[in-house]
Amino acid sequence: MTCVIAVYHCGSPKNPINGFDMKWNTFIGQAFDALALLAMSYFFTVTGFLFFRGLKLKNYFGKIKKRFYTLVLPYFIWQIIIMV
Repeated sequence: MTCVIAVYHCGSPKNPINGFDMKWNTFIGQAFDALALLAMSYFFTVTGFLFFRGLKLKNYFGKIKKRFYTLVLPYFIWQIIIMV
């Protein structure tokens, strides 16, 4: 599923060289559009399940804190490195 999403984000080539190339690119693009819809739905389902599995009110803030340190903080650090 991750590979499907990666290929989907690559996009399709522009400027086809002939009619066959244009039809083939259109077919491949539409196929990956359909597969990406399934892959993204799967991704959000699994992500939601893993986040809410075992969630209770007393461990909610611990999970949010862990997500902050493992997702948000590295994201901002990476963005600062890229901007510099």
